[in-house]
Amino acid sequence: MYRPIRVIAPEGSVVNPRAPGGVSSRNLTSMILADVMIDALGQSAPDRMIAAGGPYQGIILGGWDPLRERFFVDYENFAGGHGANASGDGMDATQLHTTNTANLPIEVMELEFPVRVERYEIACDSGGAGRYRGGCGVIRDLRILTDSTTVTVRSARQHFPAQGKNGAHQGGPGAFVLNPKGRDDVKLRPTFSEMALRKNDLFRIVTPGGGGVGDPAHRNPDDVAVDVREGQVSVAAAREIYRVELSGDGRSVDSEETARLRAIQASLTS
Repeated sequence: MYRPIRVIAPEGSVVNPRAPGGVSSRNLTSMILADVMIDALGQSAPDRMIAAGGPYQGIILGGWDPLRERFFVDYENFAGGHGANASGDGMDATQLHTTNTANLPIEVMELEFPVRVERYEIACDSGGAGRYRGGCGVIRDLRILTDSTTVTVRSARQHFPAQGKNGAHQGGPGAFVLNPKGRDDVKLRPTFSEMALRKNDLFRIVTPGGGGVGDPAHRNPDDVAVDVREGQVSVAAAREIYRVELSGDGRSVDSEETARLRAIQASLTS
C-alpha cells in the first residue's frame, strides 16, 4: 500500500517545523491535510469523492471553583460537520478523520465545572448546500459562573470554510464569540491562550460545517423538507438555494411552485 507513496515534507514547513515551533494543535493541521489527500484521491475516483469537512473547535476552560473549593480544567473538542460524498449527505456533529473524542454530556459538565450550558443545537444552514448536503456543525453557549476563569481555544475553518464539490456550496465557518449580540457579534481570534472571563459572561462555540457535493437545485425536494423539519436547513435557504417551496406549515413540499423555481434556475444556468 505504501510503495507508490512518497512524502515530501521540507524542514521548516508546517508539516515539519523546526524547534521551537508550536505543535500542540497539530491535530487540526492533520485533519486539513487529510481533506487534501482525500480530495486528490477523489479526483482519480470521482464516484467515491468526499468534500472537505469542518473539524472540531477546541477549548480549555480552567480556574478556581469556589463552590466545590478546587481548581478545575475542562478540555473539550466540539464536533463539526462531515463533508458530503458522491452518493450521500455528510454526517452532522461528528469528529473528523484522526479525532476520536466523545461528546461530554451537559449533565456531567454542569456537575463537575462552574458553567451552565444554555444552548446546544445543530447550527442551521452550516452544512454546505448541494445535491448531497454537507454535515452541520453545532452551537454551544456556556454561561460562566465564576470570576476566576480563563479560556484557551484552538480551531480551523474559521477563515477558510470547507469547500464543496461539483457546484455545491461551502460549509459554514466556525467561530468563538464572547457575549453574543446577534448581528453585531464580535468574533474572537481563531486561536489564543488564556483569555480571562468574568462571572455571567456567555461564551459561544460555533463549529464549522462540511462542504456539499453537486448542484443544490438537484437535491430531492422531500429531503430538503426533512432538513427543514430537523432544523438543518432554514425555510429561506430551501427556497433561495435549493429552489424548494414548502407548504404554509413548512412540513411538506409545494410541488408546483418548486417545479417553477427550478425551471427558472435551469434557464439561468443553461
